[in-house]
Amino acid sequence: MNCIKYILLPGLLAAVALSVKGQTRIIEGLKRNVYSATSAERKLQAILSLCDQGYSLHPDTLMAYANSAEAIAEKIQDKSSEVTAMFHLSAALTNKGLLDSALHVAEAGEQIVQNSLTNPLLLANILNQKGRCYVRKNQYKEAIDMGYKVIGLAEKNKDVLLQVKAKTLIGWAYLEMGQSRKH
Repeated sequence: MNCIKYILLPGLLAAVALSVKGQTRIIEGLKRNVYSATSAERKLQAILSLCDQGYSLHPDTLMAYANSAEAIAEKIQDKSSEVTAMFHLSAALTNKGLLDSALHVAEAGEQIVQNSLTNPLLLANILNQKGRCYVRKNQYKEAIDMGYKVIGLAEKNKDVLLQVKAKTLIGWAYLEMGQSRKH
């Protein structure tokens, strides 16, 4: 039995190291794309692609890139990209624990989508982000409501990943409330 541990442990450590190195390669490649972009539009798309890797970025790094993307989007008058940058900024603020600021940014993005854009998946992502804020603020009912709104939009638009995120949000809220089991 001890022999198996000595064989499996190095293999497991090697697998973890390769996955981390693989993620680093992706991030570095996306950063190169940002710095080599020759137009504002290409730079914006490269930055937003990098921001999409937000779970692998430090919140301060994500915030810097999201702010940069928002500024470029405003300059070239790309509302959809501006709101996408706001979504990423809200995520970074949430990760830093600045929940009121994160919620304010998400709500501003939600208003822009509802008033100026027709992008139900962007709206669903923003609502899911608002739900994350609500859970962290111990506002579980609001988080659950957001989760169900996201599920509705995600199902209507056949986005399975967003459905999973919304169900995770709902489960997280119930878990925090201590209602993880049905009686």
